[in-house]
Amino acid sequence: LSHFMTTRDIMKRFASALLLCSALLTENNGVADGAEYVVTNTMQGDALEQVTNDFPQVYGIYDVTKGVTLVYNQVVTPPPTPSPTFSPVSSILPNWDFESGSISPWNANGDVNVAVVLDADRGSNVGVVTGRSATANWHGIGQDATGLFQEGEDYNVEISAKLTDAADGVSTPFKLTLQITFADDTRSWQSLFYTGSGLTNQWQTFQAYYGPFQPSASVKALRVFAEGPTDGLSFAIDDVKITPDLTTPSPTQAPTAAPTQPDHLVDASMNTERVVIPQPPPADLSANTARSSCPHDDPTLIDWNTQFSSPLTEGQDITIPAGTHILVSESISSKLGYITIPDSSSLVIGEDPVNGISIDANGIDVQGSLIAGSETCRIQSQITITLHGSRPDTSQPFLYKGIAVTGTLSLHGKRFYRTWTRLAKRAHTGENFLYLQDEVNWEPGQELVLVTTALRDSRDWHENEVLVIDRIETANLPSSEVKSVVYLTSTIQYDHIARPEYQTEVGLLTRTIKVQGSATDSQPTDTSPSSCQLYDHNGSARSVFGYDQVTCPNTYLTGYGGHIVMYGSGMGFVEGVELFRMGQTNFMGRYPIHFHILGDNCPGCYFKDSSVHESYYRCISVHATNGITVSENVAYDVTGFCYYLEDGVEEDNTLSYNLAAHIHFIGSPGRFINSSLITIKTLEQTAMFTSTTSLFLLLSKHSSWRPAENQCCPSIS
Repeated sequence: LSHFMTTRDIMKRFASALLLCSALLTENNGVADGAEYVVTNTMQGDALEQVTNDFPQVYGIYDVTKGVTLVYNQVVTPPPTPSPTFSPVSSILPNWDFESGSISPWNANGDVNVAVVLDADRGSNVGVVTGRSATANWHGIGQDATGLFQEGEDYNVEISAKLTDAADGVSTPFKLTLQITFADDTRSWQSLFYTGSGLTNQWQTFQAYYGPFQPSASVKALRVFAEGPTDGLSFAIDDVKITPDLTTPSPTQAPTAAPTQPDHLVDASMNTERVVIPQPPPADLSANTARSSCPHDDPTLIDWNTQFSSPLTEGQDITIPAGTHILVSESISSKLGYITIPDSSSLVIGEDPVNGISIDANGIDVQGSLIAGSETCRIQSQITITLHGSRPDTSQPFLYKGIAVTGTLSLHGKRFYRTWTRLAKRAHTGENFLYLQDEVNWEPGQELVLVTTALRDSRDWHENEVLVIDRIETANLPSSEVKSVVYLTSTIQYDHIARPEYQTEVGLLTRTIKVQGSATDSQPTDTSPSSCQLYDHNGSARSVFGYDQVTCPNTYLTGYGGHIVMYGSGMGFVEGVELFRMGQTNFMGRYPIHFHILGDNCPGCYFKDSSVHESYYRCISVHATNGITVSENVAYDVTGFCYYLEDGVEEDNTLSYNLAAHIHFIGSPGRFINSSLITIKTLEQTAMFTSTTSLFLLLSKHSSWRPAENQCCPSIS
């Protein structure tokens, strides 16, 4: 059924099953788990079918009354590798559970207040961090760990944490970091645990794997600290357990690729039964290394701190003088109101390899140019633009919580290739590594999505997993089918298949340039109840493939993230950019990125090798605009149509090599046809639209959509 089989296909499979049963009865043989067999028709002498107990391949209908012989080939399943286990409750850190009643040896990391309090929910003491700055995510709580980590040792990491002053529905990044100070007083930071958006106002326990501890030089001091929640949110931690991994064979053994598992390996040359899936063209990665024409190296640029030398106040509007070209070379400490770039001016964002660059604003009016990097100079260090603004009752101008472009938007983050690939081997629950079909240049600390292979895929029940990369190996691999092994900071929670007919997609979410909605005013607040009874068109309870629950009406309709729009004479050249917490549910035209009624006036514009995740209203909309390229993007956890050609008049656009996963209805599906009408808001009026969701909505002519190149997973939502 997963292949939409015809009646003839079903009859073929049924006949084959009868043939195999007959053979088993004739030979008085049982089927060994995971063994391969060849069923041969003794009257014809042909090998009719190769069968596994996993997914048979059927090649024809045969007379099952004729004699058959069962020929045993080989057992391909060795004993399974045991799942990783965690050490007994203990920790190399003193006062790891705060039950001494004292905060010591824990202390403030940065300009914050730390204390021990009795938490009513846990019934025990916890460490609490308050007074955090909105622009210093690393401010938190830590302790000296000098001498506690042994070189060559692997460690299991566990920590419980929650936000203490956040509303329901708010989730933020959170991490536990090891700071290494070397003998020459230089420093390095390594992630012990990281989640990109998993910390909420409810206690959660996170587990991860770190190791081996192998500093690159002589160590002077070590420090462990918890950090990460955005926008000045307070948080609490408890039970910080860092324990040596008792399952490690040798504490001094160098890391190697994971052993080959008892599964079929699938490479890119045999990853489908039905069609040849095109591959994206090879990427030119020289813009990452041999860079040229970097906009931020222009010596005529005026530094932001020189132009705006007076202290800036919270919410202050900034207008760049006409004919002025400004360089932002470090984070802007104040959250600004609206930034206006006149048509004769430009704002260029540079690089800060140590601390990254953060800009917080209510909106950016790009009449001139907003630039970060170029096609020959991809940005290597982190740039984060955070857009602020609470959800209004009526639609606001494009500038509100948006980047409104009537000039030129030119953003060029580091080139990662591939942006998504497929598993080369089944991923099992409890493993902390993935075998991939393609070589990737992804990096430790980045987030990826491991897409579900379960039939159901809805907000209330799904098996997609967002995981963090620990390290990647592209040499000394276990098989020619495997091009990369990605090790993870935590273990996999669900099985994800990789068989010749289908393999799980793996997409990279993190980019070096990130545009996001604020954590405090973007996420939906109407998330309860999580599911409701499914009804048919007569109002009777019904189920689909055993599932009788759907998203409840009037839920998840208040998401209000940031947005980017090119309109008027605007042009957009966006690549290597991460769009997170973007889109404004049911506000027309407020999508993560939107090419709006540009006609033929955006030649060469594109949205490429980027990501969109936790979007509250679509992924990208191409509206009455021609000649746009949308390629090699990854979209995950999106409300409404994702890749969207809006009016049906768009021409000469190319959508290729894109991935979409975990796409949601707006509101609730219709009772019978999975579609219903919803209310959306425009600047002038209220309108009606369908709630139906899909990964691609393509209504136009003369546009190139290549279905084999754009991937998604069928699901029940």
